[in-house]
Amino acid sequence: MSPEQKHPLQRYWALAAAPIQAEALSAALALGIFESLVEPRTPDELAAQLDLDSRNAAHLLELLWGMGLLDRSARPGVDYIGGSETVYGLAEVGRAYFLAASPTWSGDAWRYREARLRQAVSLLRDQVRQGAQAEGGQALERMAEQWAAAARGQLAQDQHAATVPAALEIVSRVPEFAAATNLLDLGGGPGWVAIELARRQGGLSGVVFDFPEAVAVAAENIANAGLADRLSVLGGDVAAAATTTSSGVPRCCTSCRIPRRSCARSWPRCGRVAHWSARTPRSATRRPQPPRCCSITSPC
Repeated sequence: MSPEQKHPLQRYWALAAAPIQAEALSAALALGIFESLVEPRTPDELAAQLDLDSRNAAHLLELLWGMGLLDRSARPGVDYIGGSETVYGLAEVGRAYFLAASPTWSGDAWRYREARLRQAVSLLRDQVRQGAQAEGGQALERMAEQWAAAARGQLAQDQHAATVPAALEIVSRVPEFAAATNLLDLGGGPGWVAIELARRQGGLSGVVFDFPEAVAVAAENIANAGLADRLSVLGGDVAAAATTTSSGVPRCCTSCRIPRRSCARSWPRCGRVAHWSARTPRSATRRPQPPRCCSITSPC
């Protein structure tokens, strides 16, 4: 094996380290690390400000630097001549998404996603053995409340920080969008993607489809944006719905995993379906990649 080649187990070693990185980010958010590093500080300075253990604070800062969330540099030491000390400050991604004062703050959205995934994975073995258990009435009510709260908080953060920019980038590559008059936003959550597209294109009308608890929030956002005459909402369950809506709009196109040919067959007339999602970097030290789009143009 040459030095340039990775061992086949490398990806699984990295997988084992992922929970440590998640816990490091969770700790940094809880401790106010990002707010305290708006101006670069040494580990000792940070520990003194936040009443932390200096040695372990240094380990945490080094880990966050390795994840691409912090910058690391050296400055002349103040306690001895000719020496230097390490200081840490916010990297671009840390400042943009994990500083609470940032307009693209996504800390709550990340914590929500991490908690949901942690909960889901804790059930994996039992569900593989026994199958998913049916939810009771009270559990479903709690889930509905959680969706409503998420639509007002974490999902809105996600859309403002990632999904809306991705959608705008994608439609800029689709020449037909300039002449579009109808939009169906499947899985539209609190509706910010549809709202922003409608703001930028005056002749565009559409529907936001998602769980009822989420689109109730979308309806409020649409009304507050002054777009209730052009945008409406529809609540339901995409996964449990029929192949098409009553108007013939295909629901199979909500995922790029669905074969394009199958989607095109169910599209009743000329049109284009775009799927947008913000792409996460494969490495913690890489910047977010451009948005990904898959689209299907049906024959006329």
